Amino acid sequence: MASLGMSYIAELFPNDEPFVNKIQAQIGQEFIADIMKLSDHESKQKAAY
Repeated sequence: MASLGMSYIAELFPNDEPFVNKIQAQIGQEFIADIMKLSDHESKQKAAY
């Protein structure tokens, strides 16, 4: 799913590769941060049981 969004961004800005790379990197970092938050939350829930 993430790759679909990444290719869409590249299509929106076909002549600005540095900008596209920056946006894609930011999206990737935010995605990883979200996954880590979910993982931490799940770990805390399991520890509560």
